[in-house]
Amino acid sequence: MSKEFDLDSLKVAWKSQVDEKKFTSDEIFAMLKRKSSSSVKWIFMISLAELILGIVMYIFMFSNFSVSDYHNHLLEQMGYWAIIYEIITFIIYGATFLFIYIFFRSYRRIHVQDSIRELSNDIINFRKVVNYFIYFNLIVVFVLLWIFLIPMISQNPELMDMDWTSATGIGFIVGVLLSFSLVLAVFWLYYYLVYGTFQRRLKRNLKELDALD
Repeated sequence: MSKEFDLDSLKVAWKSQVDEKKFTSDEIFAMLKRKSSSSVKWIFMISLAELILGIVMYIFMFSNFSVSDYHNHLLEQMGYWAIIYEIITFIIYGATFLFIYIFFRSYRRIHVQDSIRELSNDIINFRKVVNYFIYFNLIVVFVLLWIFLIPMISQNPELMDMDWTSATGIGFIVGVLLSFSLVLAVFWLYYYLVYGTFQRRLKRNLKELDALD
């Protein structure tokens, strides 16, 4: 009899512990908002750090040149492709500033959001913007690779006179394609591991928000 009583007491105690661990919808929403806000903040901080690093490297590479010498150096190395390079560089920095501004606005908006539906929409929109940011950067890398490759070929007499159907020419093309693929794969892997981690967290949060709504 005492054993049955002890068993029943244990069942009641266990059930009360389980009940104590249950959270209200408001508490779950607050936790999901906090986790989502943290993921968005990390993406904002990482993208900002990338921009600062890019600017520092850019300044360091050409710190020994004046503005006029810098333009002359580019023209000597790349010809008129230098103009295209500078235009694209301006576009890159402008677009990056825009993306970072959007990331910051998204963080501010998600941080103060108090509606499940609106928070879900904010997360969906933010994940789309992050994907656009990744695609933009991969396209930029691809374009820059070509911008540096074409002047190298056009200013090299041996490459210009090369028979592209010969074994040497085909080997050069294959080598370029493999190099391009390797560089793009490295960048893609970086974005998958870094940005993708927070994207997947936001996706899980979104599913839990949908369950609350």
